[in-house]
Amino acid sequence: MSKILLVYDDFAELNATELSLKKSGFDVIGLTNEYTVKDQIVTFNPDILVGFGNSQRVGSLSVGKKIKDMNRWTGKSVLIFPKGYELAADELIRMRMDMLLESPISVIRLIQIICKLLKLDEKSVIEKLAKSFAKDRHDDLAFSSYDSDTVKVIQHIQGELEKFGSEKSQSVAIPEEEPPRVAKKSFFEDESEAPAVEAKSDDPFAALINELKGESNTEPNEVPRSEVPKKAEAKPDVSEAAVILPDDEVLDFNVVGQQIKDEIAQTASELSDKVKKYTQMTAELHLYPESTIKKVKAKKQLNDLKKGWSVDELEEQDKARREFVTALMKSDKV
Repeated sequence: MSKILLVYDDFAELNATELSLKKSGFDVIGLTNEYTVKDQIVTFNPDILVGFGNSQRVGSLSVGKKIKDMNRWTGKSVLIFPKGYELAADELIRMRMDMLLESPISVIRLIQIICKLLKLDEKSVIEKLAKSFAKDRHDDLAFSSYDSDTVKVIQHIQGELEKFGSEKSQSVAIPEEEPPRVAKKSFFEDESEAPAVEAKSDDPFAALINELKGESNTEPNEVPRSEVPKKAEAKPDVSEAAVILPDDEVLDFNVVGQQIKDEIAQTASELSDKVKKYTQMTAELHLYPESTIKKVKAKKQLNDLKKGWSVDELEEQDKARREFVTALMKSDKV
């Protein structure tokens, strides 16, 4: 049984590839971190390593560089790079790679490549994979049929239980509901809601006789009912004549408008002065942006200047400068 080590960044793709390879008859270990690749190679000793990723956790390029110095490992490596990934020539020398693939790649194609590298029969391996998937499909169908039978049994049992519960409820007498109780008013409730009952004297002409005599039955603190709503309806006078502002708070809109106009004029004059100063400063300058040297051009001119430099002369100048500094430091210490 061949051993395969998968180092993938995508967890879902790793699980799918690992499942397919295991169904094909391979012994597979999957990793989602490239930092333990060397330890797994030493302990597991895989026949083929498959690396695919382009992130900090797993990178196909970094995986190839990590296994470059593992000379005792005799397995082969297959690295999958994203589509359109540009790989420099000097990086190819620093990495160990037996096969370079470009994503996306199907599992069947990956199995065929693994079989070619391991010199296995492709047809038999793929046929084994197809049979395993067909068997899983048959098992799923059998389980689904068993599940439907189970549902039917559960429904039958639930019907029997409902029937039994209805018979039991009929045998039990339903208690009669008590009539609703009338809520009594408490002593502390508002008496204004209750209808006012006026006490009438026995003699209907007694009040009239007292009024003609100039006497009144009302108490001094008692307020007649006819005057109560009038006082409640009375509102303070808020007419324009009643509102009088003091002299300090009277606003003259003409004065305010003139102040705003003066501020705008002052700001405009200051801005015009700044513009005049800027134009005077720029008029005195004779350097325009188009005449400046750009970065690429400056680097090119520097390289042209370096061609005329003498390397030996520069080294002599550096040596003399270092000797001068050391002598200066010694004189300071003395």
